[in-house]
Amino acid sequence: MRTVYSDIDQGASDAKYVHDVLKAQKIVTIHDGSPYAQQLATVMGDNFKKLGGTVLSQEAVAPTDVDMHPVLTRIATEKPDVIYAPVFVAAGAQLLRQEKETPGLEKVPLIGSSGQMAPDLIEAAGDAVVGDKITYPDVSPEAMGSGYPKFVDEYKAAYGEAPISGFHANAYDAAELAFKAIEKAAKTDASGSTYIGRKALRDAVLSIKFDGVSGPIACDEHGQCAKFKPAVYEFTNGDPKTFKIGVNPKKIWP
Repeated sequence: MRTVYSDIDQGASDAKYVHDVLKAQKIVTIHDGSPYAQQLATVMGDNFKKLGGTVLSQEAVAPTDVDMHPVLTRIATEKPDVIYAPVFVAAGAQLLRQEKETPGLEKVPLIGSSGQMAPDLIEAAGDAVVGDKITYPDVSPEAMGSGYPKFVDEYKAAYGEAPISGFHANAYDAAELAFKAIEKAAKTDASGSTYIGRKALRDAVLSIKFDGVSGPIACDEHGQCAKFKPAVYEFTNGDPKTFKIGVNPKKIWP
């Protein structure tokens, strides 16, 4: 069971943003061989084609690659409107730095994804990060559950800062879902021993619905318990100390 969104939903949303908002007709995708990046790039590409767009090529790099010029030079010959690269920080930073040095790609948007939502990306890419867009779930207060503002206030009171992970609300809801299911499934015998049957626990998770801090939680038959709320964020400053989700990078869509 998962209280975080599915890449199937994000891939479809990312394709819609690139096609409908950026008005791209031709794209190239890049993955780093990880299951996350490879599957997200594939799902996005498939949905982009369904919208009438063309995927010129599906490129691959290694997470440890330092010289991205060969792949970027090859991509430049294809003249894409957008490069979609849902890779992690190390490869993402190298692509950002070197794309701007590659003739023909100076003005081609490089769109990253959730794996790059970190101050480490700013530190690794420097000023090249300014203007970089990444797709990510909408974690603005107005997009979260009704209890989210209180949750943040209590977190600040306890730890002296706001949550720094983009998935903090989802993690909190996962714990609450587990606690509720245990309370529903657990049985205590006459000796005081408590038992939690595995099937009973699974059935309880599937039956529970509540208003979580990340939004409504209700699991379907596939174990998907949350809905994806799409957003796009853009980095505005090359100083890692300015990293704050919603500020740098700031939400630019919707």
